[in-house]
Amino acid sequence: MDNRVSVIVPVYNAENTVEKCVESILYGELRDVDVILVDDCSADNSWRVCQSLAGKFANVSCCRNDRNGGVSYTRNHGLKEAKGKYVLFVDSDDWVSGRYAAELFRTAERYPDSLVICGSHFLNEVDGYRCDYLWEKGGQPVYFISQDQFFDLPGRFHLQQLWNKIFRRDIIEQKQIRFDETQSMGEDFQFVLDYMERAPIKQCVVLNEALYYYLRSTDTSLMSKFGTKKNGNEDERFRQLLKICGEDNLAARQRCEQAILLTKKNFVYQCARDKTKSKREKIAFIESVMKDGQAASYYRKQKVLMIKETLAEMPGLASAFYMRMKGRIQRDKQESMIKEISKKLIAEGFSVISQNCIGGVLYHDLGMQFLSPTINLFFREPDFVRFVLGLERYMNADLEMSWGEEYPIGILGGDVRIDFMHYHSCEEARKNWNERKKRLNWEKIVVLATDRNGFTDEVFTEWKKIPYPKVLFTVNKAFAEEPGTILFPEYEAEGFVPDLIPKREFYKNDILLSVINNISGQEV
Repeated sequence: MDNRVSVIVPVYNAENTVEKCVESILYGELRDVDVILVDDCSADNSWRVCQSLAGKFANVSCCRNDRNGGVSYTRNHGLKEAKGKYVLFVDSDDWVSGRYAAELFRTAERYPDSLVICGSHFLNEVDGYRCDYLWEKGGQPVYFISQDQFFDLPGRFHLQQLWNKIFRRDIIEQKQIRFDETQSMGEDFQFVLDYMERAPIKQCVVLNEALYYYLRSTDTSLMSKFGTKKNGNEDERFRQLLKICGEDNLAARQRCEQAILLTKKNFVYQCARDKTKSKREKIAFIESVMKDGQAASYYRKQKVLMIKETLAEMPGLASAFYMRMKGRIQRDKQESMIKEISKKLIAEGFSVISQNCIGGVLYHDLGMQFLSPTINLFFREPDFVRFVLGLERYMNADLEMSWGEEYPIGILGGDVRIDFMHYHSCEEARKNWNERKKRLNWEKIVVLATDRNGFTDEVFTEWKKIPYPKVLFTVNKAFAEEPGTILFPEYEAEGFVPDLIPKREFYKNDILLSVINNISGQEV
């Protein structure tokens, strides 16, 4: 058997996200993986993107369903193609930490008879909400969950999901475990339960770290419909979990009934707020869930609760309105300030080598071409100073890419790390870096940095050796003795300057403009 981990990625209308998904897997710590892309007859260009990725990476393959069969049908197709010792499932609109496959694989190898589970990040792009689902925040790295504790898993958002677990493929094949293609909701949970029951699993090993990034990007996502659609299997799933725990376990039986009741209440709560259903449809649905003849009463209670929720939200809505108005006024002031700054700019064709996003914002504000590779990225200070001091060598070095948590990471010359935090993929970051470094004007270079992220006295000593015009944004009065330094004593208590971009504080006292204009022998 191949020792690889096979990662099955079902794809449907994911042309804008599947590349990031795949690269987060391929550029992670564990490189001995094969990624299987299964396109479910997408209506967009997903299949073309899948083919492109398969052509670009030797350990990516792609196949296409003979019909649009849904996610269960698609994953079953992927299982037919899998050859690895282990199987992971990743959704095409999500991505993973660079340590995701490695940590799950290593733990599974150490505990081969257990089900290994990791935590996850939930990102709701609709309303900006973010949440980490961990076993215990601030807790120990690993937890061992015995059978009598299995009912603790669903309440902590650890059991129902597919993508936060690693599965042994020999068990899947020997026990003939497949996804139920007749189910449209809860099929992940069902697969996990079937695996646990047939393995059988006596212990779960939980990595207390969020390694998977689950994304909800639209109101039409499956998560937005959770709790508004019932397929009649919820009770049976919890009773199956009870069987796995041991039906003679009194505590587990009690937890089972509690879980069933909580699930029913969640269906009632979500249904009452479903804007696509009429009152009659909602009451009928609630009765199909509760089956006690009290559906109208449950509905009335939810209506009262919704009124209370609306009243509770009103102060927040008023505050949000105030903040929007304040933001608009701030933007107007900022636009006026930038217009005045643009009038003072004399120098042209200069290259800004910036430790963070200030350089890119400067180019954008002044409507200039980005004559620098250091756009939409970030260096830690010791690396940045080393990079600038050896600029010519590093500009000729190859960029080695890997994946961090939420974005690509580059290593330049073997010892300079670059965080490409505003780039969609490793290939995008590499391409932009290589294109923009060709535009570097070696005759007109300005270097910008802040005193954050490790700007120590030792780093400052090296900073002073930089041969190019430079500007340091700092709270340290000792550093301010160096020409071109912009001091921010108002932030001295924090120990370093904050993000200077929102209020454009990096333009303070026209010092930055003076340094830039002096390149051309001019002054502000």
